[in-house]
Amino acid sequence: MAKVKLVYSCTSCGRESNRWEGRCPSCESWGSLVEVEKKEQTNILLDRNKPSEMFDYPTLGLSESMPERFLLGMEETERVLGGGLVAGSVTLLVGEPGIGKSTLLLQIADGIGNNTVDETVYVTGEESPSQLAIRGKRLGIKGDKLKILPETNLDTIITELDQRGRQSLVLIDSIQTLFDPDSESLPGTVSQIRSCASRLATWAKSTMTPLIMTGHVTKDGNVGGPKILEHIVDVVLQLDGNGVGPFRTLFGFKNRFGSTNEIAVFHMLENGMVEVNDPSSDLISERPKGVPGSVVVPIIEGTRPILVEIQALVSSTSNISDARRIATGVDVNRLILISNVLSKRASISMARNDVMVNVVGGIKISETAADLGIALAIVSSALDKNFPADMAAIGELGLTGEVRRTTQMERRILELSRLGFKKVIIPESAYNDLLMTDTTLKLLPINNINDAIRYL
Repeated sequence: MAKVKLVYSCTSCGRESNRWEGRCPSCESWGSLVEVEKKEQTNILLDRNKPSEMFDYPTLGLSESMPERFLLGMEETERVLGGGLVAGSVTLLVGEPGIGKSTLLLQIADGIGNNTVDETVYVTGEESPSQLAIRGKRLGIKGDKLKILPETNLDTIITELDQRGRQSLVLIDSIQTLFDPDSESLPGTVSQIRSCASRLATWAKSTMTPLIMTGHVTKDGNVGGPKILEHIVDVVLQLDGNGVGPFRTLFGFKNRFGSTNEIAVFHMLENGMVEVNDPSSDLISERPKGVPGSVVVPIIEGTRPILVEIQALVSSTSNISDARRIATGVDVNRLILISNVLSKRASISMARNDVMVNVVGGIKISETAADLGIALAIVSSALDKNFPADMAAIGELGLTGEVRRTTQMERRILELSRLGFKKVIIPESAYNDLLMTDTTLKLLPINNINDAIRYL
């Protein structure tokens, strides 16, 4: 028999408390605790005589069996997924409102429909079927095997899916709009999201149907809803971009069936998300030449090198306490570290200057190989001196001002050479290893940041 109990649940992290508090002790969010009803199961008898099924590891044939994958007709997206959608997998696609999640879902539905005989079901809780049809017409979606289900009741959705038989793909847009009738809380709350996601994942794995659900992100850029949502699903993809530019990036920070370092770049155009097969060329195609504060850096995303342009702007401020550090596409703490190293080791005073750094195209850089490029872009803007347009920079910057080597140096300089760069500044420790590389690039070895600044 179920007994109802009132608890207070945090809408940010899902922590439950027996009493209301103004601030959640777990995630420290203010005013996030709401009252919900929780059913407690009592008098449950366990069948101790029924053993759990156990498998003998050597008989599973793990070395021979490969998971069944469904192709989408979108090469870049398939690469991020590890080669396509795995049967029975649950994927969470997150991104800011208006970034293009629903557009990408429609294109995935159309692509997989051309490669399978089964139908695709699009469950929409945010838009009406006519709204989806208008977007699909604009995108050129035929949708011969696409079925639209406007429903938010999870029981109705699962019943309808079971009655229709096998599906090649099920799309949920979005998980925040669904509700489980067995849960007393409102749609979008922590308990509802957790319950709906868990039931959908169980259904997908039992029927071996790939499922993709969209989710919201918070103002901090984190996945909305309980953290357990990321543990329930097999793959978490994030669609990102600056919101106003044409570029969108798709990357995975969780993937049980492939690498989490792959990235796909899209152009957001009138006819939908167009995959960019050569992102390096597109990302630096509009780079201004002869302008201070612009440096090209080769980064590694998964299995491919990508050239990105880093722009910096240094401007004086009247009050030292008002000096700001603003970073887009770069960790602001990394920017503060680099600025302090320049002030201490290179005598480039930053105390009375605002320093702004931006990675063009909405790309986010997490690796330290871009440190030298960021530092040189800042110095170029501070000294108002142009960085040579045919030169790039690679290296990690240490606290003592030394420049250290990074991983996959050869692949980075080969990408620079392919796109016509003539010179590259590299750490001296990597110079001998790169001498045998088949490239026309002139290698400029340095030991510290002051050596690099001399090239300005």
